[in-house]
Amino acid sequence: MHPVIEYFREQQASLEATLRAMVEFETPTNRPDLVNRMGQWVAVEFEALGGRVSIDRQTHTGDNVIGRFGPENRENGILLVGHMDTVYPEGTLARQPFRITGNAINGPGVMDMKGGLAIMLHSLKALRGIGRNPSLPITVIFNSDEETGSHYSEKIIHQESRRSRCALVYEPSQQMPFFSLRGQGSAGLRVLISGIPCHVLDPERCDQNPVLESARQLVRLESMNNEERGTLVCPTKIQGHGTVRNMVPDNVLVECRLRAYTQDGMDWLVDELKSLKPHYSRTGVQTEIVQGRKPFGPGEETERFFSVLRQAGDTMHLPVERHPGFGSSDANTVAETGVPVIDCLGVVGAGAHSDHETADRDAFPLRAAIATEFLARLAC
Repeated sequence: MHPVIEYFREQQASLEATLRAMVEFETPTNRPDLVNRMGQWVAVEFEALGGRVSIDRQTHTGDNVIGRFGPENRENGILLVGHMDTVYPEGTLARQPFRITGNAINGPGVMDMKGGLAIMLHSLKALRGIGRNPSLPITVIFNSDEETGSHYSEKIIHQESRRSRCALVYEPSQQMPFFSLRGQGSAGLRVLISGIPCHVLDPERCDQNPVLESARQLVRLESMNNEERGTLVCPTKIQGHGTVRNMVPDNVLVECRLRAYTQDGMDWLVDELKSLKPHYSRTGVQTEIVQGRKPFGPGEETERFFSVLRQAGDTMHLPVERHPGFGSSDANTVAETGVPVIDCLGVVGAGAHSDHETADRDAFPLRAAIATEFLARLAC
């Protein structure tokens, strides 16, 4: 057995204990006070590993925690990025506690992405444990607002990316072999559908009913899910502005998330959305698109770093395959600087953002092992 795999087999209980400790910090993005409790714990962990810790103070979100390892200089090193925040509101842990059942590890954030954070910490610990000291600087960012777009952590991620030769992001994967060299672009869509309020018995109610219009528009939005173009439109919220049950409301708001693998795909999607027209004669349709992260794909340098990851896998007899990616993440934020980035170095799991979020227990030490061997080959 490869010594790094053997190391993590022996350390599995410790790996799971770290994950449990993280999950039991509830960290909704909109609660900086709760995110900062975890951040304080992370800072202590970094220091225990010999890291030099700094805090990127924030006002609107939790603070970002930065750990520096290896040589004192900050240039031309390796950047590791992960996020502490989750989508779950405070109180979720009471009904969805951390638990291990057979091969499943469950709990809010085990997959997205506290499992990845545990791998990051234990990779740094393992380098010391197996005697592979970094010859290049390693900078680690635990950021606080990835789930809402990393708007407040973007500056520090860009700053540290520009100082680095490459970046590794520890979002989860859906299968053991998969790692990602590209990421979808993202945007937000708001469709305001207006009508004319009236009694439900009004004989002309159909052509002025924004609820019926919203149904037509949802069908149109669904048609923009285009596999060939790599585009996705996913409605996430519908809000009516009615006052009573027997009246047609004056408007309906539909909110969606947009995804596209290429900028051409995103541009096509935006053009299609801007051309939305009402189906009924006395309704109106207005769209507002809020651009998010830009899509990115691999360049020559990314391919070179991926070959190092593949070599690490071959040495350990673990499969390594590229995957298009499962969305947008801080890898997109890094890619905006032109620095090569590889994503999905975290746990294997399923059910992100749901009450059945799961990490694969058997794959946990193997993913930690391959991430550690990859980091060692880059930095040591």
